Amino acid sequence: METKLPDIPVKPKLFLYKIDDKRSATYEYSSVEINNDHIINVDFDMGMPIDLIDRDTYLLEPRNIKG
Repeated sequence: METKLPDIPVKPKLFLYKIDDKRSATYEYSSVEINNDHIINVDFDMGMPIDLIDRDTYLLEPRNIKG
């Protein structure tokens, strides 16, 4: 089943509209955002041991400093 739309009776027009670049690119914090305390809830105990980083790899070897 196909529904055909009728042709547009007039030619479409494009209007020029001046846009303030500063208004669309700047953002100001509201007082609600400034006064709100952001609390991050993190669960450190996932119920299983997770060790993705081998800390021994990043240990620095002591250098022989001649002085």
